[in-house]
Amino acid sequence: MMMAFCTQCGNRITADAKFCPYCGAPQTLAEPNPAQRTDVQPVATPTPATPIPATPAPATASAPSPNTQPLTASSSFPAAPSDPSRQGPQPVPVPAPAKRRGNHTATVAVASCAAAALIASTVYGGLAWRNRWWPFPAQQPVAVAQATTTASGSPSSSATQGGASTPSSAASGASASDAMNLSDDDQLDGMPDVSGDFSGAGSASMQYAAQSWIYGFTSKRPNARIAYNPTGTGAGLASFSTGALTWATTDRAPSGEQMDGARSVCSAGEPIAVPVSVDPILIPYRLDALNGEPLNLSVKTLAGILSGTITTWNDAAIAADNPHVNLPSTPITVVARADKSSSTLLLSQYLAKATPDAWPYQPSESWPAATAHQLKGASGVVSAVDQQDGAIGYVQRSSAQGSSMSTVRLMQGSTAVPYSPQAASRMADISFDAANKGNGGSADPSSAFDVAFGVTDAAAYPLITIDYMVGCSAYQDSSTGEFMKQWLLYVTSDAGQKAAAGVGLAPLSSKVRNAYAATIDGIR
Repeated sequence: MMMAFCTQCGNRITADAKFCPYCGAPQTLAEPNPAQRTDVQPVATPTPATPIPATPAPATASAPSPNTQPLTASSSFPAAPSDPSRQGPQPVPVPAPAKRRGNHTATVAVASCAAAALIASTVYGGLAWRNRWWPFPAQQPVAVAQATTTASGSPSSSATQGGASTPSSAASGASASDAMNLSDDDQLDGMPDVSGDFSGAGSASMQYAAQSWIYGFTSKRPNARIAYNPTGTGAGLASFSTGALTWATTDRAPSGEQMDGARSVCSAGEPIAVPVSVDPILIPYRLDALNGEPLNLSVKTLAGILSGTITTWNDAAIAADNPHVNLPSTPITVVARADKSSSTLLLSQYLAKATPDAWPYQPSESWPAATAHQLKGASGVVSAVDQQDGAIGYVQRSSAQGSSMSTVRLMQGSTAVPYSPQAASRMADISFDAANKGNGGSADPSSAFDVAFGVTDAAAYPLITIDYMVGCSAYQDSSTGEFMKQWLLYVTSDAGQKAAAGVGLAPLSSKVRNAYAATIDGIR
């Protein structure tokens, strides 16, 4: 098949492609296959190990435009503007070594040098491209995996270096592990070895955390073979209830009905739900006129924007939240998920609880307001907001790794609170305390606690979700019970929380983790 290169992003495509499947750009001037050229040798473009690839623009875009245009719910996003720093390594012209009579050794030497230079260029370019979209500090190794990954001793996918981030943007800021004073202690020393095949499934937003935990755990327990499949929260809990899984994950508190459904598989004990991490929901936006100046929004103003009653960025309500900011008259483009998602449910719960008068919709996994431009997947929201001046959306932070978009500082009373690991952990503490006031500070091991949306605390980032692992207090096979005890012990240890911080989650405080210590220790 004839091949060519995209004129916009540089990826290899078929010669007859009208649009690039990677960036969506029209291919009216696609280059011919380098194999047909005599002056250039093709160089394979490495794929960066990014947690979230950029979503292609819809194929209905007629032509790339250097200027962003306001969008309506029926319009399409323009192709991403050309940015050489976001393109992969391009083919490097390497002249063929000249033939020399009677000196075969010299010819081989020249060819070897040229090949070495070509390899070095490719590797350097690939690393630079990867670091553009996976800009974590070198702290905790993180296994970045495909949809389903099995680890045995070492990660089966390529590992990157992870740190955590972000008071003001989606992928920059202070380290979550440093902020929470987490150590490398995983608490497994002195415990018996575990071996066998163990599987989990559930939340897609927990995929990279699960793979990072698998990597860390199997470095201490190499005989344990662990697989995780990000099928979604509902599907994961349903599979666990059939006995097909060792554990399931959920990116929100499982309902009583879901826990009751697991009782048959936990016939030797009771189903348990243990919190394992905090995933903040960010409000990314693009407003070029601010030149990086922070944007504050009260929950009432945010509800007005997302419901469509506030339509321009210089609206009086936004100006009241930002008295010292010169706001433009740019039209607001709301970007929402077209598919059902936990982030949509949790955001709508937050708005309905904190400002019911300004948000007339019931909490739902589907976006209720007809005014939003809806795209499939978290990557679709991130890509659209990143391309369109005046756009605003929502995304779980674990799904926004590699993005440098600005994010809204949410008002708590008169205080604007940016996301930080401390602020997210504080909100989890407040929610735990609200749910366990009558328990003397201990946790009910059979039920999870909901986020206390609507509580005003100047030190808390108010829009979070709490991730859980669901398992059994006792398994019919004692070796499975020993694995589950050690698995949860590692995940909730300082080392496990550092690993989660490396892929964008915020750690739980020691107070919350200690409340579940007896539950974990009692697994058999």
